[in-house]
Amino acid sequence: MKKMFICLVLISTTGNLFAQQSTNAEKMFEVPENRLSRRFSFQLEKGEKMQVELTHIADLSLISNIDSMIREFLRDVQPLRDSLGGRLYSRRIDYIIDTSSMKKLRIKVFPPCGSNFLVNNGEAATLKLEQDSIHFLMKFEEKTGTSGKKYIRYCRVSFFLNDLVNISSYMDGQLDEKINTLRANMNNTWLQAGNRQVSLKGNPDITAPAAKGSIHGGTVLSYRLSIDAQNYKNYFVPSFTFGLAISTGANLIKREFVISAENHFTFSKNNSGKLESFRNTFLSLSYGSGATLSFGSNAAFFRPVITAAYLIKQRGDIYEQHTFKIGLGRFSFGGGSTKIESGFYFNSSFKSMTPTLRVVQYF
Repeated sequence: MKKMFICLVLISTTGNLFAQQSTNAEKMFEVPENRLSRRFSFQLEKGEKMQVELTHIADLSLISNIDSMIREFLRDVQPLRDSLGGRLYSRRIDYIIDTSSMKKLRIKVFPPCGSNFLVNNGEAATLKLEQDSIHFLMKFEEKTGTSGKKYIRYCRVSFFLNDLVNISSYMDGQLDEKINTLRANMNNTWLQAGNRQVSLKGNPDITAPAAKGSIHGGTVLSYRLSIDAQNYKNYFVPSFTFGLAISTGANLIKREFVISAENHFTFSKNNSGKLESFRNTFLSLSYGSGATLSFGSNAAFFRPVITAAYLIKQRGDIYEQHTFKIGLGRFSFGGGSTKIESGFYFNSSFKSMTPTLRVVQYF
């Protein structure tokens, strides 16, 4: 044999296992608490799902060939097919891949609670209600610091399937394509979705607990790019905005600080009657907070955001020098990509106060 194959088959029917056995199995097949920092879910066919959990985001590159992982798993589990229970049982298989030449595998089998049937035109068919799951766990050992202390990072790829045999139907490159799509678009916009999740813009089948898959919230630095339109007095003023955002999240509360440059374009005729355009630049600071992921992707909702901006570059004769702008609150639409902000302009002496509405479209 080229490789030694160690199989730990734990068939759970009554749950009567010794405490020490359970403890040892958990240590071997489960990830220690707080060692995973990223989680991504990929919707498959007929309610099935693939989930990827990582210690380090860079390890996404290590699972770019999932087809070969599945092929090796199917070969290794083949001698154990008699231990998988009946078709209506719920099965969980844990499969450890590490740097050693040995594999470790655990099978848990759960019988259905009662009998379930689907009845159609007087004919009854047995019905399976619980999905099967397969978990590939990869462990990578490395040394850290000058002390050379060993550190283990983890990568877990899980499949939640209507039947175990369905995993072979995904060996056509589609899973690798999903991983590569995520890697290529990781830094793109993440939109609010249902069930306290965000989805990758343009790829609604890829979801996560927070932007870039962050599980524990943490701090994320990202950019903001938008085209905008607002009124100033009786003028219609288009603009584009570029900014940097720092987002922090904890306990389902998101806080965001943004510094940006708003470039407002105004138009007026010169002495010869020719129309000229002028760019006026506001330096803007904003802060907002609120519950994360409380709304569906198509819902409209309000965020308590306050924005303060100052005119640092004045051109033309529409904006006055030393103009300030205050924004108060934002209504969001379309998963948060479109926003409407209310506010007002005023000068340094708090005169000429002018209300405004600003429409923002993020990219």
